Amino acid sequence: MKAAPGDSHATLFLDGKVLTLDGSAQPAEALVVRGGRVVASGTAVEMQHVAGPKAEHVNLHGATLLPGLIDTHPHLLHLSALAYSLVDIADATSHAEIVSRIRTRALEIPRGEWIMTTPVGEPHYFIRRSYRELQQGSRFLIKVWS
Repeated sequence: MKAAPGDSHATLFLDGKVLTLDGSAQPAEALVVRGGRVVASGTAVEMQHVAGPKAEHVNLHGATLLPGLIDTHPHLLHLSALAYSLVDIADATSHAEIVSRIRTRALEIPRGEWIMTTPVGEPHYFIRRSYRELQQGSRFLIKVWS
């Protein structure tokens, strides 16, 4: 996408890959945003011209930028409302730690109420950390006695 240089404040994203998903096979080198809208993407030299000399520069440090519309619709609300009542075991490192957190919650709620937990690991895709990092591995069973 090409645009002429403008007078309004621009932000120039450089030093990464810009995936515009516009059908071009190659990622762009840079992207210009003005007034909250993507106005151009292309080579770093082209985009410096489009952005103008007063543009704010953002170094992507090799990261990939996917510009676009973000529509979370109700997901954020639903996830936060659900997470409020969960026992957080995302950062647990052992079965004993998980049991301890669940036991603590059991002491706080009326008898017979359900106790739900987060998954172990880094939400939401568990790429860097998951239940596999527990000291005991993935074999896990909790029995709750009333």
